[in-house]
Amino acid sequence: MTTATPPAFPPSWTVGQLRAALAAFDDTLPLQVAVPDLDQPAELVDDGFVVTGAGIGQAVYQDGRGTVPNPYLTIELYPLT
Repeated sequence: MTTATPPAFPPSWTVGQLRAALAAFDDTLPLQVAVPDLDQPAELVDDGFVVTGAGIGQAVYQDGRGTVPNPYLTIELYPLT
């Protein structure tokens, strides 16, 4: 029996890397997100998304930790179509 190997994902960017990448652009330029097609990782889906917000959410744990901030920044998206 062969075990399927999960697809390799590129490393996640940090907020600092994103900030540095955006430094050269005008502050009023809207952000669009190109989402990969998970069935064909080399392709992008036809529909794009615009960024509508970002923030640190909260996670609720039932193991005694209670409500804690998520350890990552969440970017909210809205479809262009």
